[in-house]
This record gives sequence, structure tokens and C-alpha cells, in this order.
Amino acid sequence: FGEAVDIGQRELTELRLEIDKPAVIISPLVSDIGLLDAIDVNKIASRGEIATLETLPALKHAVSWRARLMRSLLRR
Repeated sequence: FGEAVDIGQRELTELRLEIDKPAVIISPLVSDIGLLDAIDVNKIASRGEIATLETLPALKHAVSWRARLMRSLLRR
């Protein structure tokens, strides 16, 4: 049951990403964790911190004035 829910959730996430088209996606390594697995919150948070640090250059670019200007112009 848990695996079926995981698959459905992944599909919904992929669809949402296609619709919203975020400038940056932070993807911590959590594919080995199931919906009903017992977890160590500190270890999972650490994975998120690592993924954020790895994505930091892209985040900085996404919030730069040049990137904001381009997004603004492309929306028109």
C-alpha cells in the first residue's frame, strides 16, 4: 500500500513541476525512504541542508536582478 501511495505522489509531484516550472528545484536524496518508514529527522534534515547548499549557486542566480527581469519580460 505504501509503495502505491509513493508512486502516486511522485506522479503528482512531476505533474505539478511541469505546470509550475519553478526556477530552481531542491532535491534531497530521499528516494530510499518509504511513506511508512521510521526515520531520523536529523538525518533527513541534513540531507535537505546538503541539497540546499549544492543548489545555492542556482538559487542565487534565480533571484538575481537579471533573472527576475527576464522572467518579467517573458510573462508578457
